[in-house]
Amino acid sequence: MTVGTKPTPPAPPSFDVLADSALVRACDIARGRRDPSRPVLMNVAASTFWRMVRDGQFPAPVKIGAMSCWKVGDVRQWLADQAAGVQAPPKPRHGPAAMKAQPAAKKVGRPATSSLAIIKALRAGPQTTAQMEAVGGSRVTARVHELRKAGYQITTERAGEGAPRNSSIYRLVAEPLNGGSHEA
Repeated sequence: MTVGTKPTPPAPPSFDVLADSALVRACDIARGRRDPSRPVLMNVAASTFWRMVRDGQFPAPVKIGAMSCWKVGDVRQWLADQAAGVQAPPKPRHGPAAMKAQPAAKKVGRPATSSLAIIKALRAGPQTTAQMEAVGGSRVTARVHELRKAGYQITTERAGEGAPRNSSIYRLVAEPLNGGSHEA
């Protein structure tokens, strides 16, 4: 071994000799960036592998603390199904099961409750960042962006001397033409 080189990790045992109850890690299944020459079961990048797990196209891992592992028997069954042309059932796209599987979609047309509180405050007159946070919660910039997408015209200008750093003044210039659909 020369100075300055890392020792080579031991090669994983042959997949064929492992018991069905044995566990393997993602680095044994898919290519990793750290050691792309390491022998793996599937010739896919780690990001593709994790996407397959997330989308239900590969068996779910067994969690041991923070570590994700797969039972060799499950992986063998998945490989056999792939060779036979069997596809995993797709994850549900609608209904209660899909609500758990997917993050909530953002709606552009109707502002969130905190955005409605911000609209109400802006109707009363110009508001500072701190005033907006008090009525509409955190992430004022994101809320104002949502409102602009919904058709509200809101101006933003820097607060003057003595104001806290990163403080702005917001003014409601005009509301969407579709009238009272966003009334607070």
